[in-house]
Amino acid sequence: MKIIYILSILLFLNGILIILLKRSFIYILIGIELSLSSLSFILFLTSRILGNPDGEIYAIIIFGISAAGVAIGLGILINLMKEKGTQEIEEFKDLGK
Repeated sequence: MKIIYILSILLFLNGILIILLKRSFIYILIGIELSLSSLSFILFLTSRILGNPDGEIYAIIIFGISAAGVAIGLGILINLMKEKGTQEIEEFKDLGK
C-alpha cells in the first residue's frame, strides 16, 4: 500500500511541475487535472483502508469540480485563441488592461 501512496505523491508533484514549468494554457490545465486526480486517488485509497466512505464522497466531488473547471478553462482558451491566435500565457498578460 505504501507504494501506491508514493506513486500518488509523485503524480501530484509531476502535475505541480507541469503547472510551474510549462507556458502553454493546455499544459497548465493538464497539470491541474493531474494534481487533483492524484489527490482524489489518495482520498479514495485512504477511505477504503479506514472503511469510512467520506473520502470516496470527497473524491467524487473533486472529480466533478475539476471537470467543470477544465470545461470552463477550455471555453476561455477557445475564445482567447480566436482573439489572440495563440495559447501561450505571456500573450494573455495584457488582457486586464
